[in-house]
Amino acid sequence: LALARALLIEPTVLFLDEPSANLDPLGMQMLENLLLDWIQKTDMSIVLVTQDLFETKRTSDRVAFLLNGSLIECHPKSTFFSNPTNSLTKQFIQGSLPV
Repeated sequence: LALARALLIEPTVLFLDEPSANLDPLGMQMLENLLLDWIQKTDMSIVLVTQDLFETKRTSDRVAFLLNGSLIECHPKSTFFSNPTNSLTKQFIQGSLPV
């Protein structure tokens, strides 16, 4: 319901914090399709916060990696995943970033 309200005012930027966190796979797919369709039909940008790298690969154009409040790296999706420049980003993508 909150997403529908936000889309009704037709923002230029929509901020979403873990919007698919409690959705089943079908709900996640429906949400992602809705957002991707909306982006294509409007001039809206979405800033989506997620820890799900698969979701990131499916939905993003650019990816930023933040750690402890600092921006570590920001690149187009293909560069971010195939050629990260920071060792922390590489560790995060590989699932080996120490906690």
